[in-house]
Amino acid sequence: AAWSDALELRSQRVFTTLARLPVITIAAVQGAAVAGGFELALACDLRVVGPRARFWLPETAIGILPAAGGTTRLSRLVGPSRAKEVILGGRQVDAETALAWGIAHRIADDPFVEARSWALEIAKRDHVALRRAKERLDADESDLSLLGERVAEAGLYHRRR
Repeated sequence: AAWSDALELRSQRVFTTLARLPVITIAAVQGAAVAGGFELALACDLRVVGPRARFWLPETAIGILPAAGGTTRLSRLVGPSRAKEVILGGRQVDAETALAWGIAHRIADDPFVEARSWALEIAKRDHVALRRAKERLDADESDLSLLGERVAEAGLYHRRR
């Protein structure tokens, strides 16, 4: 891939669009959420995981970054120190750790059933209040930070030429 492709990273655009939807989104993770799968889950507002779920961002091992929102969203969610442990140190996060760190909100034997049930509960709440609350909670997710991911990724692609 060309460095210019990294600047136009489609997966980051898609995940950012998902993150900014005016509705509440819930990811259900049954097994491994690796690389883009983890970044997709991070773009959702809430995450329900199965007991054997695990999360991993292995990109730095192959010379790229988790640039589809992974560095920005994971650091914002768990703090820079834990994000560094995952991104720089290669740590795989199991379901219990994901719950303790706030990556996961619930662990369920069937995360898809639990996510659907939770969605039905949320749907009973006031939609305007939910939308406004989500806007305020997400207000500090900066376009500049997401752009920084793409620029760093583009530099890595350019280096490979």
